[in-house]
Amino acid sequence: MAERSISQNSSSATPPPLNFADLLCPTTEADVAAQFNAINNLTALAKMGSISISNGQSTLNGPITGLNLHTTPIPNSPPPPPPPGSQVMRVINTPSPIEGLETLLGSNPIVNTSSRVGSPLNGPVMNGTPFLLGHGLHSPPILPPSALSPMSGQTYNPTPRSSSVKLSTMQIRCKFGQLGPGKSQFSSPHGFCLGLEEEIIVADTNNHRIQVFEKTGDFKYQFGVAGKEEGQLWYPRKVAVIRSSGKFVVCDRGSERSRMQIFTKTGHFLKKIAIRYIDIVAGLAITSEGTIVAVDSVAPTVFIISEAGDLLHWFDCSEYMREPSDIAVCAKEFYICDFKGHCVIVFSEKGKFLRRIGCENVTNFPNGIDISDAGDVLVGDSHGNRFHIVVFSRQGNLLSEFECPYVKVSRCCGLKITSEGYVVTLAKNNHHVLVLNTLYIM
Repeated sequence: MAERSISQNSSSATPPPLNFADLLCPTTEADVAAQFNAINNLTALAKMGSISISNGQSTLNGPITGLNLHTTPIPNSPPPPPPPGSQVMRVINTPSPIEGLETLLGSNPIVNTSSRVGSPLNGPVMNGTPFLLGHGLHSPPILPPSALSPMSGQTYNPTPRSSSVKLSTMQIRCKFGQLGPGKSQFSSPHGFCLGLEEEIIVADTNNHRIQVFEKTGDFKYQFGVAGKEEGQLWYPRKVAVIRSSGKFVVCDRGSERSRMQIFTKTGHFLKKIAIRYIDIVAGLAITSEGTIVAVDSVAPTVFIISEAGDLLHWFDCSEYMREPSDIAVCAKEFYICDFKGHCVIVFSEKGKFLRRIGCENVTNFPNGIDISDAGDVLVGDSHGNRFHIVVFSRQGNLLSEFECPYVKVSRCCGLKITSEGYVVTLAKNNHHVLVLNTLYIM
């Protein structure tokens, strides 16, 4: 690429071309916030169909450009030259990335966003390491809480750890599973739920199946044939149960980024629900009315879907959180774990921000949440390779803390509490399920 040269003494000097990397390598906190909003806006446009992809290139209701993240033409598909005087990929006297983005979006072409790095399971992360490292660019800095948009009329007071709250030890009731393809074996399971009789239903991700167990750990049955066709399973990540019918809702990959399928309680395929608007399902829950709630971790968004497959409602939660990792629904409130924000964000069913629960050093990297029959909120994490639970009131007051020091837990996925008070979690990287003895829940 030719070296840029800009005269500082001439106000009429031609402005330098905008490199897409400049948008993603901010130097100030304001730039970080602008970058975060810019990425989410681009993602939202893509989901709503404003951006189309053709041969690995993007358009915004206009001709294809040949620019990728390196700002070089894509081989075998040279871009048409910009018309004379065009301001394509140029920013005029713009002091911040977001103003440059507005200028950019005012023209037809848009830079390529199709070169996304990520494994089939973990996928791209907008605010984390995988998004740009494959392109030789520095990972954008993790956003500090102050860089997120302020909450109108809300004051954030981190949950204090009371001196009267002591860390109690949890005892293991049962532990089952190991790496393998056989019965009662797992390969990187990403999610689980409890059935109508509180069976433990595990999405055995890399084995492309669902396994069902008693609370004692005894194997009951399994279903799933590996494949991308309807009725088959391909890297199932999340599973939930519709309590009125016992049907299973399973989120896997299929031939698309994400898909949702419904099975009977015996594992027979019923239907597929198209969810092309979701990149990665990070949390899955069913409301008391039987509607399906899914949260996307790539562009933090909550989707409410009917059992028939209709998208009833959705709301963007990226203004308040950075990376959703699990969700629980209680009455008309949605409790969403923010993995990178070290807290739980509570929304109304219409998407109104209500409150924040927990904070760094209390709920570090939360990855599981459930709400007891008494209304207490249990938040789980495996920071430091030990399973840790913090119990809050629904309003966010810290009530108690527990940890299990007897077994290594690497990346817990989910948390559920049974009617007896047993706590269940899944250790994805250790390929096992843990059932812990009853906690004292108010």
